[in-house]
Amino acid sequence: MAQSHYFKPSQDLEHQVRKIKYTIAQQDFEFYTDRGVFSRNKVDYGTDVMLKAVIKELKNYEGDVDNCLDLGCGYGVVSIVLNRLFPDQRWHAVDINPRAIELVKRNARKYKLNIMATEFDGVPDLGINYDLALLNPPIRTGKNVYYRMFREVADNLVERGVFYTVIQKKQGSASAFKYLQELFLNVSIIDKSGGYHTIRCSEKICS
Repeated sequence: MAQSHYFKPSQDLEHQVRKIKYTIAQQDFEFYTDRGVFSRNKVDYGTDVMLKAVIKELKNYEGDVDNCLDLGCGYGVVSIVLNRLFPDQRWHAVDINPRAIELVKRNARKYKLNIMATEFDGVPDLGINYDLALLNPPIRTGKNVYYRMFREVADNLVERGVFYTVIQKKQGSASAFKYLQELFLNVSIIDKSGGYHTIRCSEKICS
């Protein structure tokens, strides 16, 4: 079965749980992964690029960052790393893939983190408004899918909330940037590494 960026694995796909290592911000992590989840053999390069850029920003951030969203969370790299580095944050991890959600829960238990994990396609309507949201979008599903996710993030941010996403230049970062300008007043590229652009969005435009 070919690996996709964003999918529900077949129920009869055999499990093959393994642990991978990851180092960021001078901290070592281990994550349980499995067949049928995105980037199971190593942390995806785009996620790594985005995380490093966001960590740098959060260290100097002066506003409140309480409720945080890890959308398309996979096995939970973003929420677990940031919750470990910034323990006052409250993280909500969301993915359409039930196998990914089980891995998030297992990885969060390993680090004794209280991360809420929800199986859902997009941002669930739980009455939560987020101060911070991150998404490594499922490019292969097409713009209709991940542009909808952009809209749902904007709809569920607080007024001063900040959204980060990462897209390869060759996979349409310029067009995504332009679309995000329809949702946010401030859109900027804060990092360019290895062909990946990390985009920061703030001051959402109320619909």
